[in-house]
Amino acid sequence: MRKLVLLFVFVSFAVFPQEFTVKQLTDFDFDIHNPTLVESFFWSYPSDEYKLFFEAHNDDSCNIAGLKYDVQTDSFVNLKYFTRDSYVNKNPQIIGYPLILAWETNRNGNFDIAYVTKDYNTDWSEVQFLTETPEDEAQMQIVNYRNGYVVFKRGNAIIAKSFENAAIEDTVFLGDENTTYSFPGGGYDVQLVVFAIKNDDGNKTFVYKIKYGDSWSEEREFSDFTGEPKNPEYYFYRNVAFETKQNGKSSIYYIHFNYYWYVDNHNYLFIDSSYSYSDFKTMFIGIITKDYWEYPYTVTKKLNDETFVETILFKNNGYGEIIDTTLPVSVPDPEP
Repeated sequence: MRKLVLLFVFVSFAVFPQEFTVKQLTDFDFDIHNPTLVESFFWSYPSDEYKLFFEAHNDDSCNIAGLKYDVQTDSFVNLKYFTRDSYVNKNPQIIGYPLILAWETNRNGNFDIAYVTKDYNTDWSEVQFLTETPEDEAQMQIVNYRNGYVVFKRGNAIIAKSFENAAIEDTVFLGDENTTYSFPGGGYDVQLVVFAIKNDDGNKTFVYKIKYGDSWSEEREFSDFTGEPKNPEYYFYRNVAFETKQNGKSSIYYIHFNYYWYVDNHNYLFIDSSYSYSDFKTMFIGIITKDYWEYPYTVTKKLNDETFVETILFKNNGYGEIIDTTLPVSVPDPEP
């Protein structure tokens, strides 16, 4: 059974350049998929708090589990199962503090969104359900807005829903027989924004809406790029990036929005046509420097038979400037 070697990036706050360490963090008799960290203010969280969450795949089961981080031994310890059943529990996502850990599960016969919570002085709650409909809720993404929102795909609609009031749903995008929406996501900066990839009779574009009070704006579309967009990711200060194609190669495209959520500037993040880029993932760790915040994010790039995991700093100084301070880590492709 294959084990996953996680890339853990230690960023030195005191000096630059950054120090990167690759080490194996787990050694269990099951496979780990889709790891996610309590990312913002990771080091300031209580030392006895769970910080790493993932899918634990063992035989035919897929459960949600977590680990604490032990500073003294520089290792993850104290395995805890948040689900332990024969159902499919997948796509764990975490925000906080207080903490909300959510995932998709087919425990009720189709995929619903389940979650647990933890406050400062409490233990983890029992499993609760944010959705319990006859339809599948899929492609869930948590948005750190007003104590937690989720956006997800249900049928041909993209839905936004709050953990605080599960009785209220906003249908942000609604398709028809010719138009579908997928890859929902969202972010928050002054207003809540929800975005998706729109497929209008084969033509794919990046679209978004902004919530003003209880109302949503008109659908806005961004199509000034080549290729088919997928896997959009929001990161701070009104920036979104997604995977697309450039000259036949996978690439990453970013958009910076102004205060009113209109496009300010945009461009490809990478210009090296030798590589294919994919698996864009924002880490959401703020590093305070003299006059801006830095937000590292990771992306994988492939050339021949090797994969390189890159960590790149996005520096926002008010203009959405992106500075590439990449230190690549070469990882041989795993055996199938």
